[in-house]
Amino acid sequence: MAKKKKYLKSIVIIILSLLGIMLIWLSLTSSNYTLIRQTEIDVPPRFAYQYLNDLKNRNGWSIWEKGFSDQKFVFSSPSSGVGANYYWADLEGEKNGEITITHNKEDKEVRLKFNDYYGFDSEMDIEWEINPIGTKSLCVIQIQSNTSFLGRLRKNAISKNISEEIENSFIVLADSMKAAYLAGMPKIREGFYGFKNVLSITKTVSKKRIASREFVWPAIDEIKNYIDSMGFEQVGAPFTIFHNSYGENQTVEVGIPTKGELIGKGEIVPTLMMGEIIFIEVNGSYNQLDDIRYYLENHIFSNNIKVCCDPFEEYIVMPSDYTRTADLRTRICIPK
Repeated sequence: MAKKKKYLKSIVIIILSLLGIMLIWLSLTSSNYTLIRQTEIDVPPRFAYQYLNDLKNRNGWSIWEKGFSDQKFVFSSPSSGVGANYYWADLEGEKNGEITITHNKEDKEVRLKFNDYYGFDSEMDIEWEINPIGTKSLCVIQIQSNTSFLGRLRKNAISKNISEEIENSFIVLADSMKAAYLAGMPKIREGFYGFKNVLSITKTVSKKRIASREFVWPAIDEIKNYIDSMGFEQVGAPFTIFHNSYGENQTVEVGIPTKGELIGKGEIVPTLMMGEIIFIEVNGSYNQLDDIRYYLENHIFSNNIKVCCDPFEEYIVMPSDYTRTADLRTRICIPK
């Protein structure tokens, strides 16, 4: 009997010793860990940013959300931009966690704060960085986690699980983001550009000024004033041709289809334009035009369509004091 008690006492001492060692180890080890992963997605960086900056899109790709069938998700309104958040709760309404957008940088970065209240009080800072690779996006995710004392007990398992979940989510994310991008693209059509004579001005502008098209309107005004002074007649929508691109600059040609025996003056020169085109017509902000042009160019490349000249865009409905951004209409064309 004495031997049995002594044996049990030894086991208790061993167990307590092991627990003591574990507690010392937990107190000395860091509660933080960092994960960095990246994936290339076949959408323009602007769209990747918009997609990741809207929390509602997470339902389409995040396997974390898909794995919580017993949870309900509540989104803020709006669900995008700094301050937007959503939380998940059990069927009794007890909140188990939430995600909030804390910072963003247009077309480049989205930062989020993740709080897990499900017994471990874990906190994660999540940062998406979006880098252009041609017309595609390299999406880099960095996760920094700070767990509570209890959370350290599962730290290694969490790190491994999150790493695996990110890899799996990336596959779904690429498909989901690409599908959303294509669903939002207008229809590609074919036609004929029938204007022969145009007056145009060729300029070299920085790529930073390309997106807003702010370089276009002074050139159009200059050409219009010349047309009026010469008694010519404008017979079509103003346009911009996008010629060679180099470094931070691009050569562009702004013009107006004009009727008459055309004579140039200074920067304004007469030229010819006519032929078959493949085109997309789009309404709204000019900030989307470059992405849509890239989409059209990718379509042409993927389908081995032969083209003959540089892409151009017509400004069917232009900005004015009476025009809303939503009413702007532009035709993006590539001659073939």
